[in-house]
Amino acid sequence: MASKLVATKRESGAVLQGGSVMSAAEIDLVGRVQSALAASGVSSLRDLTVELVDEKLCLSGVVGSFYHKQLAQETVRTVNGVVEILNSVRVIDTEN
Repeated sequence: MASKLVATKRESGAVLQGGSVMSAAEIDLVGRVQSALAASGVSSLRDLTVELVDEKLCLSGVVGSFYHKQLAQETVRTVNGVVEILNSVRVIDTEN
């Protein structure tokens, strides 16, 4: 079973799923990624979901442009400890 930790801005803390035990380092990594996204000037990045699955950081959620999707990925890439990123963020153009 894959280790999976989900943390979103709307939650007060990390959520463990599937009965997996997460290390303090994994919980810390997701928290630091979440903080980096929260510090962004782009509000939609603050609402993205961050998951850690088999040592791969997965991003999901919705943003309004491909630029914001790439910005989320590059923001996460700057966090120390992130090795591999799966960017599953969806782009939905809300201006049209």
